[in-house]
Amino acid sequence: MKIAVGLSGGVDSSVAALLLKEQGHEVVGVTMKLWSGAYRGGTRDACYGPGEAEDIDRARGLAEALGIAYRVFDCSAAYERAIVGYFRETTLGGRTPNPCVMCNSYIKFNALPEEAAAQGIEFDKFATGHYAQVCFDENRDRYVIKRGLDHTKDQSYFLYRLNQEQLSRVLMPLGGLTKKRVRELAQEFGLDVSDKPDSQDFYTGDINDIMNAHNLAMVALTARMQHERNNNDEWLAKKGLKRLDIDPKRVEMGWVMDFCAQGLRNIIIGIGGRLDGYMMESKFGIAVGSELMAILAVARDLKDLRERIGKIVVAYSRSGEPVTCDDLEVAGAMTAWMRNTINPTMCYSVEHQPVLVHAGPFANIAHGCNSVIATRLAMRLSDIVVTEAGFGADLGAEKFLDIKCRMNGMQPDAVVLGAVFALLPVLPFARLHRQSDGCIPGCNACKQQCPVCLKLEESSLRSGECIACEACVGTCPKQNIHRWDLALCKHQWLPVMGKALLFFLLGCWLGFCRFI
Repeated sequence: MKIAVGLSGGVDSSVAALLLKEQGHEVVGVTMKLWSGAYRGGTRDACYGPGEAEDIDRARGLAEALGIAYRVFDCSAAYERAIVGYFRETTLGGRTPNPCVMCNSYIKFNALPEEAAAQGIEFDKFATGHYAQVCFDENRDRYVIKRGLDHTKDQSYFLYRLNQEQLSRVLMPLGGLTKKRVRELAQEFGLDVSDKPDSQDFYTGDINDIMNAHNLAMVALTARMQHERNNNDEWLAKKGLKRLDIDPKRVEMGWVMDFCAQGLRNIIIGIGGRLDGYMMESKFGIAVGSELMAILAVARDLKDLRERIGKIVVAYSRSGEPVTCDDLEVAGAMTAWMRNTINPTMCYSVEHQPVLVHAGPFANIAHGCNSVIATRLAMRLSDIVVTEAGFGADLGAEKFLDIKCRMNGMQPDAVVLGAVFALLPVLPFARLHRQSDGCIPGCNACKQQCPVCLKLEESSLRSGECIACEACVGTCPKQNIHRWDLALCKHQWLPVMGKALLFFLLGCWLGFCRFI
């Protein structure tokens, strides 16, 4: 049987072609060219993106390794019209687009095999590397799509739009295999894509752009400090620069990378000659902890983003004046790096609910909320918008209400609180006591048992811990290290539980009044 296999350059389609050839079929690999460069976004790991040429070269090499014929067909015009246009119109219309479903129906199982047949490729069946199964139901006299064996990689729901004619000529050799087994087969047969990551579509690489923009500011800073050290004011004036007289002890920014590298938290840079930077103490932080991430989350548009970047204080001069990105003349270039990060990422949950993922400022150093742009876009596209406000009421909710909402004139209609009920009676009413490490009930300092110890739970007594009275604190030789701990006497549990229940009912009543 002659079979055309859609080769993407990945492990799944390659193993599908391998299995069919091992079964004795005559196999030809076909690849669709989709990228036209019209779309400004895209990532190198996506099936639609600027890395397509590399994927085509990889697919051609795999076809040679498998010993099968190979052809590439240009389907970019059909893709722009049927998929990119659909994605744009659906999003602007307030609906959730699903480009992969539409691509399978209109491009991969329609335009590609039709174009191959039109250009003289003869084949009886068209095969892909999808994790699904196509069977003929004799009772219903029709083809049906069933789930693949690997339920963690099941793709049957992406194929629901395929019609009977398309299903009648389709083969899916991976339907009875798991992803793990597919990678093992690729490794056994020496295919260099055995560990190639799965494709991710329509992501913009926000963290990488933020990292590059942040480090660009640091490059500009260290270069400026080097030039001012090596040259006089006349030389700087010829270059159109003024002396900023940056204080190396008051550099506020550091470098960032997308790793938690403890060994780089405090470093010395500029070790070398006069052209190797400026020697000073510096530091590395994690990329998402950059001030640019927080700015991205509160920016209203590209112009606002540019203005906020220009106001970032990178360092201070020796006279105490702030040195900003505008002073370093690097704010425009930083904004250019982040021109695509301002666009939220559209995806959807496992329940197929639309989700906008955009920005991730740390709640302990920033405001811990998603971007204003994503929230406003969601409010325009949907009647109900649910957004997460950081982690915890203090690090997330308060900053969401006091910073994000106030800055942008937003007012939430409802607040959902998540609380551990077991902690409710303890935290508001428990007494704080100074607790010592190593002190035993019956302290040697005062030759008597501390009265507070008598009120401790039995488990604390058995562990040998003692909350000393004021007479003991600082006098016992074993009380070198102190810590604060919560202590709640047994006889206090009943009134505390009553108070907690009262506050709970009061909160429910207030919420009910707000709702009606």
